[in-house]
Amino acid sequence: MQTLFYRWIGLGLLTGVFCGCSEKVENVEKKAVVEEDPFSGNIAGVDPFSGNKEVVDEQIAEEVEVDPIEAIIADKLSRIMIPRLDFEDRTVEEALDYIRLRIVELDHTESEFPRKGVSMVIRRPKGNALEGGEAPAVGELGAGEDLLGGGIESADAKRIPELRVRNVSVAAALRYICLMTDIRCEVDECLTFSPRDPKAPWNSFGKVIEEKGDTSALSARLSQIILPRIDFENRSINEAIDFLRLKSAEMETDRKINFVVYIPKGMETPYIDKLQMSDSSFEEVLKEICAKTGMRYELDPYSVILVPKDLK
Repeated sequence: MQTLFYRWIGLGLLTGVFCGCSEKVENVEKKAVVEEDPFSGNIAGVDPFSGNKEVVDEQIAEEVEVDPIEAIIADKLSRIMIPRLDFEDRTVEEALDYIRLRIVELDHTESEFPRKGVSMVIRRPKGNALEGGEAPAVGELGAGEDLLGGGIESADAKRIPELRVRNVSVAAALRYICLMTDIRCEVDECLTFSPRDPKAPWNSFGKVIEEKGDTSALSARLSQIILPRIDFENRSINEAIDFLRLKSAEMETDRKINFVVYIPKGMETPYIDKLQMSDSSFEEVLKEICAKTGMRYELDPYSVILVPKDLK
């Protein structure tokens, strides 16, 4: 009788242990976390206790799908700041090669040299062949490498007339280069530059270099800084903006205002016949300059950008 009693007790203990283990396994499965492998991009279920990963249902993977290469490059372009750009009559190749070298120099978050830079590829348009042979498909500006290709078009056709800005992100610098040369930037395991579709919006530069930051600080500065006197007569828009650029440097030595002027190829440089103003804000002066030159201005987080008023 006593033996039978102990057998029942032992059976009860085994049942309790079995049920407890089953419940623990079920709880662990419920606590599994879905995360993305930063290197392969695979979506995996992670056991929070063991750290083991298993590929989960494809439907979940689709819901959280992110391009890790694009995300890493976009973060680098928006994070790295370029202290100064002074381009005048520079080709696309020269400008991008300079940017590439600055990224390597200013990327302090990467310890290994090959990971510091961003590879860049310039695609030629169809039919742009060299005499006596076919045109190369791409020209590559790799991290730490020389320029290998001839570029998007001939050097004369794609040049930056003038670009002078201070303390801008790499993404902003690339946006301005794309604006000046009618190209756009995409990510295909590296930065790829190609001619922009003529029917695309003027500011369609590519998602990776978009920067929808706050422009309220720049807008406030334009309305608050007062110019004692403006006296323009037969001045080009570039001369007028150079004057504002210099005045901004005099009045705000630590954070002067950047101006980017885009005049499309084939359009004559607009001139201001006469403009006289006193005790006016930068904002008021810009509006008058635009009214007299057929231009308009828009803001991004770093600069005032002037483009033709009817540019779509």
